[in-house]
Amino acid sequence: MKTESPKIHIGEHGWVKLYDHYPNQLGSADMEIVAAARTSYAGDLKGPEQDLRLLEYLIQNKHDSPLEMVDVEFTVKAPLVVWWQWTRHRTFSYNFQSGRYTPFDETETLIPLSDEWRKQDHKNRQGSDGFVDVKMGALFSQHLADLHNECFRMYQELLNAGVAREQARLCLPGFAVFYQARVKANLRNWLHFIGLRTDPHAQLEIRRYARVIKQQLTTIAPYTIKFYEKHR
Repeated sequence: MKTESPKIHIGEHGWVKLYDHYPNQLGSADMEIVAAARTSYAGDLKGPEQDLRLLEYLIQNKHDSPLEMVDVEFTVKAPLVVWWQWTRHRTFSYNFQSGRYTPFDETETLIPLSDEWRKQDHKNRQGSDGFVDVKMGALFSQHLADLHNECFRMYQELLNAGVAREQARLCLPGFAVFYQARVKANLRNWLHFIGLRTDPHAQLEIRRYARVIKQQLTTIAPYTIKFYEKHR
């Protein structure tokens, strides 16, 4: 029976939960990678010292195909602004909550705190640089909360009138709504995700999720992550 993993919360409404992984024992993925690599010449595990030396060699020299023998699956709750970037990783497998079947919770939208509103970076068109004045940020946060409340008021009004959920959701506050999903990929693709999404140029909201994913992968393949940090 699979051990239940705890949710790791991100902000007020978001979270990441390790759902399943292969190999199933925590910390055993490192040797699965080594065993897969040694298959190339019909070899087997040779003991901790030689096995870890080979694992580091694989990571350092980007011989990444053995990492594909390790699968990791998470359940994630994140705002659409995060999913919009996450799903660009097209080699992942996704299964999302559907707004056609389940109603959305009006208390769960992404509203930055007063000191979290970022300024546009004028050198990087897709990035931010610095923060808006806190007093102005507080005003923006309140205006956004009021807007979300009005969106959900209309959403509930439509549902109460018998409008189908698939149409009623048209008035929801877009990028700020939270969706829950199951996300699965092999370790090679998770490391690619971490490399891109923990980078300082990545949007802050998805960086928070990527850091948690990395933390969870460390429990599954500790030496792989250690060598990845050292050499990549």
